[in-house]
Amino acid sequence: MRLGRIERFPNGINRVMDRNLINLINKINPLPVNHLSVWDIDDTLFLSPKTSVYVTKNGKIVKKLSTEEFNGSRLKGGEKFDFFEFKDSNLFFNTAKPLSANLMKAKNALQSRNTFVIVLTARSDFNDKNKFLRKFETYGLDMSKPNIHVVRSGNLGMGTAEGKKEVLKNVLDTKKFRTGDMYDDDSRNLDAFLSLGSRDVKLSAYIVREGHIYPY
Repeated sequence: MRLGRIERFPNGINRVMDRNLINLINKINPLPVNHLSVWDIDDTLFLSPKTSVYVTKNGKIVKKLSTEEFNGSRLKGGEKFDFFEFKDSNLFFNTAKPLSANLMKAKNALQSRNTFVIVLTARSDFNDKNKFLRKFETYGLDMSKPNIHVVRSGNLGMGTAEGKKEVLKNVLDTKKFRTGDMYDDDSRNLDAFLSLGSRDVKLSAYIVREGHIYPY
């Protein structure tokens, strides 16, 4: 399914994982895949300086946040986050700046025969998924390969860390993976991932600061 492996969680999913991703993992079971590599997008693979999160209250915008500012933000009474710019494929394609070293590392993971790569973003649906995926292919990530999948946990309607944890719990529950690593710029997401480790699955995490990867 070329240019189509973006996982969408329908409204009312009630925290039940869509089976498409799990079926894909089971389908590649004959391959020697036993390592999971998870990559965030914003401030991890790409910088999105032109994309902002808006804080609204009573239908009016009261604050504009960068992706970095959003990570540590908290809402006040009556406020809501609005992510409308994060659905704009043209904005992402035309303005997102590649973090070249990180993309190369993700590309190397994708080329490994024993690794399944999940690009796990807190964004929800894009208005043009093909154009969104072409951005990755521009920088050498073959999104048509059977061992890569994009999951947009923003469609779950949960907090960022909770949504990513829900996705990854379902993935690890397949018992297909012995090891896993995660690359993200938000420590809360990394903590959620590490909490899923067990005697059977060894997990490691790497935090991205100012575009550089560090052990967490």
